[in-house]
Amino acid sequence: MAERTTRCTGIILHARDTARGDRLVTVLTQEGIQTLFMFGGARSSLRSAASPFMLADLEIYADARSEFRKLTGVTILETYDSLRQSIEHLQAASMAAEFILKTSAFGGEYATALSMLTDLLHELCSCDAGRAIGLGLAFLWKALIPLGLLPDTDACESCGKPLMHTTGTAAWYARGDAGFLCPACAQHRLDTGFPRQAMLVLSGQDLSVLEALAHAPRISAAESAHAASSAAASRVIAALAERAAEGKLASLHLFSL
Repeated sequence: MAERTTRCTGIILHARDTARGDRLVTVLTQEGIQTLFMFGGARSSLRSAASPFMLADLEIYADARSEFRKLTGVTILETYDSLRQSIEHLQAASMAAEFILKTSAFGGEYATALSMLTDLLHELCSCDAGRAIGLGLAFLWKALIPLGLLPDTDACESCGKPLMHTTGTAAWYARGDAGFLCPACAQHRLDTGFPRQAMLVLSGQDLSVLEALAHAPRISAAESAHAASSAAASRVIAALAERAAEGKLASLHLFSL
């Protein structure tokens, strides 16, 4: 049979209405990312259930001959209603969803992406607006680990010398690079014409914050608060996340980082 119905559990990452009033939804499951077609107008109960950041059991009709997939049933497991309490909460959740989509769930690490996103949504629902963006940044930083793109916070990418976490200016980051530079290598880069405005300066404390985020067992409001309070750390996370995504992340720029 070319036609079959399957069931899976996933989080809805994105929903878009078509010109004729139907809806396309993109979901993340442990098996992959799927874009599903859903019939029904604005009053459809299925349509109202298929909204972003819902954890749900999904019933999917698939036609292998045409690669057509239709969402035919949704049983909501968790709504994460507290995400709607502020624009900062929604921005943080959107940062994670957009990054997952742009990187194809960390290069196919679907179960890891689903687990990390679930943790993030739970944490967001229990924190206030002031900590929400920090949680989103922590997600992006930790998401670099399964991608193999997390930079070394202990050594210069260029010369390999140790980065001193105790000094005032401990490291520099040149936009587009994969890692950090020691002050001497950063100065050499500037001397050869690299624009100063494309360099970010990090203190020893900034490096320690990034290192602590990477080694934290899970995303937590307590750890991520430090990332949000450091303008340099926030900008470095944003720059490296967009490097991994190979393009701008629109959700990062709702507010200035």
